[in-house]
Amino acid sequence: MKTAMQELQEKLKDNLKQIVLNADYELMEKLFIQGLEKEKEQIIDAYNQADLEGYFQKTYPKYAEEYYNKTYNN
Repeated sequence: MKTAMQELQEKLKDNLKQIVLNADYELMEKLFIQGLEKEKEQIIDAYNQADLEGYFQKTYPKYAEEYYNKTYNN
């Protein structure tokens, strides 16, 4: 499974140089990476917030990040 940002990056990666003729390609790639990092943080935060009783955070603090990595292949 891929996040929306991962799918967008994949779709644009091959065509990005053509789409952004006058823009700096490295800057665009950096912006995508920043977006993916922020999206990862948001997913992990949402997962932790859904853990209402704090069970996973108490017994296995890295569970949300490992869930993200397994689910989104990182």
